[in-house]
Formats: sequence, C-alpha cells, structure tokens
Amino acid sequence: MLRRLLTCSLCCLLISFAAACGGNNSASTGEASVTTSPIAPDVRLGDPPLQFSAAVTGASNTAVNWSVNGVLGGAAANGTIDATGLYTPPLNIPANSITVQATLVANSSVMGASVVTLWNPLPVVSSVNPSTIGIGNFSIIVTGSKFLNGATVLFGGTALTTTFNSATQLTASGTASQAGSIVVTVETQIQAAQVPSVRLPNRCRAARRSRLQPRCGSWNNPLSVRLQP
Repeated sequence: MLRRLLTCSLCCLLISFAAACGGNNSASTGEASVTTSPIAPDVRLGDPPLQFSAAVTGASNTAVNWSVNGVLGGAAANGTIDATGLYTPPLNIPANSITVQATLVANSSVMGASVVTLWNPLPVVSSVNPSTIGIGNFSIIVTGSKFLNGATVLFGGTALTTTFNSATQLTASGTASQAGSIVVTVETQIQAAQVPSVRLPNRCRAARRSRLQPRCGSWNNPLSVRLQP
C-alpha cells in the first residue's frame, strides 16, 4: 500500500512538473509579432529621410531596435536608421538589396522587415545654352541638378554624345538636320538596389507614358533650332 501511494505521489509530481514546464515555454515564445510599415517603399537617392513604424502585438514590451541589413542603426553604404525608425538613404545605390528590420527588444528572434527599393534621383534640367542653334553639328551645355555620371542628353529623343561635367552640368554634341523646336531631356540609369517586378522601357518617353518610375528630366522651354542664313 505504501509503495502504491509513493508511486502515485511521484506520478503527480511528474505531471505537475511537465505542466509547469509547458506553461513557461508558451509564455516565452508566445504569439508576439512585429509588422513594419511601409512594407515595400520606393526611395530615391537624395530624398528626405523616410519614417518607418513598427506595430507590435502579443508582447507587453513593445520597444524595438531598428537595423538595416542586420546592422543596428544601419551604415553609410546601405543607409542609416535612428531609434525612431527614421531611415536616411545612402549617397549611392549599393549592389545588394536593402532590408529595414525592427527587432523586438525583449525577444530578438521576433522581428518585422521591409524591403526598400532604391532609385537614382530624377534629373532636373533648368537651362540649355545656347538656346538657339543652326542646322549641322552643334554643342550645348545643359544645366540643372541631380545629374549622374553616365547621364545622357536626349535631343528630341535622340541620344547625344554626352560629357558629365558635374552633378549640375552636362555637355552634349550632335547634328541637327531640320529646323523646329526640340525638347532637350536628360536620361539617367534607373536600376535600383532592389530589382522591381516590372522593368521600365529603355527610352525616356516610353517611361513617361508608362508612368512607372520616370528617369528623365526635361526642360520646359524647348530648344529652338533655326536655319543658318
């Protein structure tokens, strides 16, 4: 009888211990989750910093740590992010993709993430000099901002031989075959750190028609081509 009582008591203790262990495991993992917003933003280099937010559920401590590509606070190459989730893009587009992460302070295994698509800045054309040229070979200076090395000046859609002088000035040369008013446009490379699901057409005007991430800047006052006397 004593042996039977001892066996029953031991079984009860084992059952109680197992139940207690199961309760602690559930409380430590729980159902906590972190959701970041915006979830997949497009960001152009030179844009103002972008504000991210984190929605935490299933946890009493809702504090999160912000990181970029796994680096707390980010780094210059991929962009930085402060303790409030304010993301500042890098100066140049990196070869790798960009992921902004919010990790639960109380449990580093719980995190939310947003994939950032980085785009080159849109060039801005402010003037073309000279504003009037003659038929035949010509050279123009295009002034503006956000020009990148490798940018191309388009003369009515035709690519000119372009020299990058600075982020505010390009020199281009070509041949004018007939008189008329020609729109001068600057085209830059569009590709970003995160490849978009829809690729843009090759030319500026097609990209503008599609209304998908335009990569060109045009001068509102068209360049006038006149016949030489």
